[in-house]
Amino acid sequence: MGSDIAGAVAEFIGLNDRFLGDELAGHERDRWGGLALKLDATAVSLDARTNGGRTRRRHARAPLRCHVDFLRPPAVGGAETLDLSCGGCAVEAPCRLGAGDEIEIAIRLPARREALRASGRVCWATPARAAGRWRAGVTFLGLSPDERDLVAACVLGELAPRLGAAA
Repeated sequence: MGSDIAGAVAEFIGLNDRFLGDELAGHERDRWGGLALKLDATAVSLDARTNGGRTRRRHARAPLRCHVDFLRPPAVGGAETLDLSCGGCAVEAPCRLGAGDEIEIAIRLPARREALRASGRVCWATPARAAGRWRAGVTFLGLSPDERDLVAACVLGELAPRLGAAA
């Protein structure tokens, strides 16, 4: 990894702040996208290394806590993400969720005014430690490329300093 990743991390961090502010010109956005792909792959590779060479992840996942509102039944009320990736998130909710449930959520991402609306399918669910709470894994369904980039900016923005330190 070494200095190549450290340099990519430093460049990504500078561009990512401007990406989140919607301030990147075409060629800079392309460069941001290339760096995001590189850092995403690096994070997944590091995850595999720490798990004995195995991972079921296709995208980097960060332990981001974001407020979530359920927009339609079967889920109701507010929740919080436990982690987030371009492919989905884990949530802790005040209502029972079941594997296979299709949900629609609004996630308040860091550094954004408007919430990201996303459809998803619950792929696993289990009672949380706190009574009356549930944890569930949600796979996103049909995020647009711009929505996926926005999630990547938040996830990789959180992970980039750790990736740089591991380089």
